[in-house]
Amino acid sequence: MIAMNADTFKRLMMPSHRRMYVLAFRLTGNAVDAEDVVQNVFMKLWEKRDKLSALESPEAYAMTLVRNESIDLVNNRRHDEVIDDVKAGEPDYDMASRLENHDRATKVLSIIDTLPEMQRRVVTLRDVEGCEMEEIEAATGQSPGNVRVLLSRGRMAIRKHFSNF
Repeated sequence: MIAMNADTFKRLMMPSHRRMYVLAFRLTGNAVDAEDVVQNVFMKLWEKRDKLSALESPEAYAMTLVRNESIDLVNNRRHDEVIDDVKAGEPDYDMASRLENHDRATKVLSIIDTLPEMQRRVVTLRDVEGCEMEEIEAATGQSPGNVRVLLSRGRMAIRKHFSNF
């Protein structure tokens, strides 16, 4: 593989910056955390820059890194909050409900990962990243009808698998 220089890296990855930030912000709910997540992901991408050109979709890889980094940050923060809550003497049911909600979110994300590729991509773009239908159509190359069908089937599969947990 050919070594990637800074200019090539910027041309390849910088167009994804805004979408990476939006996803990180949606998942973390905090602008500073979202900036930190995107910065960490760019550092990881730079370290793996020579392997990026071999990927089918470097942007999809970057978005996956953002998602994982955001989830890790939120999970670590929630874990710290639960510990703080226990120390502060909050009722156990609040802690239990927080943990239950966290477990549900983790299950849904793991179910999304098991969907067929195009369903996973459409569900992620719409429900995780909050993209508009037109953006999804452009990103996937699918017709409006196909996007709606993929989204519907993906959501149906998530509900089905979630009820089996």
